[in-house]
Amino acid sequence: DLYNGVTEAMTNTIMHAYDDKIYKCKINENNKWYMFTTTMNDQLTVVMCDIGIGIPGSLKIKHENFFHKFISLFATGKEGQLIQRAISEQLSKSEKPHRGYGMAEMKKFINTAGAGTVSIMSSKGIYQYFGERDEEKCFDLEIPIQGTMVGWTVPIEKFNSLESKT
Repeated sequence: DLYNGVTEAMTNTIMHAYDDKIYKCKINENNKWYMFTTTMNDQLTVVMCDIGIGIPGSLKIKHENFFHKFISLFATGKEGQLIQRAISEQLSKSEKPHRGYGMAEMKKFINTAGAGTVSIMSSKGIYQYFGERDEEKCFDLEIPIQGTMVGWTVPIEKFNSLESKT
């Protein structure tokens, strides 16, 4: 559900976004994350973001095996595809069997609703998942953003029907 996806995004921020080796300034010492919500055009949108090192940066530092496996994507700057691979590979630095599902958990809400999108933007990469079509798209920006933004958009009607079942 949406709660689990947002919780995973928060956990990923705390665990990965603010690496002590890179960030020493006060603004990042508290592992800050930000959340925004809105309803517009019969859609609910929830956005979670941080201003950390980003998913590609975290993958380089914390997932050495992944880095070596997909070094060509790093070398060519295909960060949208890196995000997609991180979702499908179910990475976990802890190597505990119950960890590593965070990125996939972010898609689960859209799959359960049967409609809507999840978008992940990090550094230069953008990954989008469209639930109705079960379709993924990846692309890259020319200029990177600082950190990571995860957003869910779902028709309010679908959200309300999910909430009434719980």
